[in-house]
Amino acid sequence: MKKFISILLFIFGIVTLSDAYDFNSKSIIYNTEYCYLTDDYAPWKSNSIQTILKSDHKDVVGIKGESLERYKLKDKRVELFYSTAFLDDFSWQIDYTFAQNGIIVPKDIIHNKISYNVKDLFGISYGLKNSKYKNDSKSQTQDVELEKYYNSFRFAINRSFTHVKNAGNSTGNSVTAHYFYNDNYTAIALSSAKELEALANSSVLISDVKSISLYGEYAIVKDWGLGYSTQYVEQDNLYIKRSISLAAIYKF
Repeated sequence: MKKFISILLFIFGIVTLSDAYDFNSKSIIYNTEYCYLTDDYAPWKSNSIQTILKSDHKDVVGIKGESLERYKLKDKRVELFYSTAFLDDFSWQIDYTFAQNGIIVPKDIIHNKISYNVKDLFGISYGLKNSKYKNDSKSQTQDVELEKYYNSFRFAINRSFTHVKNAGNSTGNSVTAHYFYNDNYTAIALSSAKELEALANSSVLISDVKSISLYGEYAIVKDWGLGYSTQYVEQDNLYIKRSISLAAIYKF
C-alpha cells in the first residue's frame, strides 16, 4: 500500500466553499489514472466512479467505488462519506473505506475530520485516520490544517503525524494553493513526507517522499466538466513516479 502521510490535498469540507466554488454539488464522476514508475516497476492503474447523492448547505452524502492495480496486484474498494455543518461555524466529516483484498491498500480505513471557521478569517481542521491492513499492520494518522480564502484564491498548510504499529512514527507537510475562476478551479500542491508501505510479508517500509501535484476542474458545457491531475513523485532512492488522471464530471 502506498499512502502519503501528508493527507488532504483536497478538502470535502463545507467551510466557506459556497463563496468560491461548489465542490459538493450533486454529481457523478468517472476517473481513470495511470502512473509510470521508473526502475522497471510495473505501472499503477486505477478506475473509479463516485457519486454525491445528497448535497445542500448542511449535509453531503456520497459513495465511491474503485478498481486498482499496483505492482501487478489488483484490488477493489468502496468508500462511503458523509459530512455535516453544525453550530454555524463547525463541520464534521466521516469516511469509511473497505477493500476486497487489503494487500496493496488498507483493508479498512476510518477517517474523521472536524473543521472550524474562525470568524470568516481562516479555517482550521483536525483529522484522525485509522488504517488496518490484511497482514494485521495498523497505522494512525493525525493532521492539522490551516486554510485561508482571499478573493479568488485558497491557501492551505498541513502538518501530519503518523504512528505505525511496531514500526515507529513519521511526519509530513504539505502546502496547497487553489485559484477559482468562473465555474472552474486549478490547484498546485507540494508535499514532503515519509510514506508507509505495508508489505505482503507483514513488514512495513518507510521512505522519504517528495511530490508536486497540479490538478483542477474545467467546465465544458452546462452540467458537464473535465477533471485533471498530474503528479511527480520522488520515492526516496527507489523510483520516480509520474501520474496523470482524467475525470468526466456530470452535475445534477
